[in-house]
Amino acid sequence: MKPGFTLLEFLLAAIIIAFLLITVVLQRNLVNTLQIARDSERRTEIQELSHAIYQYSIEEGGYAGVTSQPTEVCVDHVDQDQCEAQGLLFLGDLVPQYLSAIPQDPLFKGKEESRSGYEVYLTNTNRISMRALESEQSEIELIR
Repeated sequence: MKPGFTLLEFLLAAIIIAFLLITVVLQRNLVNTLQIARDSERRTEIQELSHAIYQYSIEEGGYAGVTSQPTEVCVDHVDQDQCEAQGLLFLGDLVPQYLSAIPQDPLFKGKEESRSGYEVYLTNTNRISMRALESEQSEIELIR
C-alpha cells in the first residue's frame, strides 16, 4: 500500500473544512443582523421618548427636567431620589400619560439596571437632542 491519502479521506476533509467555513460565515451574519435589529429598536425608542418630551413641553410648558447638560435617562421603575443619586435624569412625569414606560436599551432589558442607555439634553436653540449610548453599528442621534 502506498503512503498518502485516499480520495475518500480527501473528500471527507474537504467537507469538514467547508462545513466549518459555512458555520463561521453564518455566525458572522447572525451577529451583524442582531446588531442591526437592536439599533433599529434604539432608533424607534429615542423617537418615542423625544416625542413624549415634546408633547409634555407643549402641554405642561417645560421639558420635564431636561436641561442643556447631556444626561442619561433613568428607567421608570426607579424612584426619583435614587435616579438623581446616580446622576441620572428622572422622567417619571411622562409615564403613563405620554409613555407607557421609559424605554430601555435592548442590552439592558431584563436586567436590574436603572440606566436606560439613552442620553437627552436641550440644544442652544431649545431643541430636544437624544442619543443612544450603546449603539453598535453607527451612532444614533435625534434632534427634534
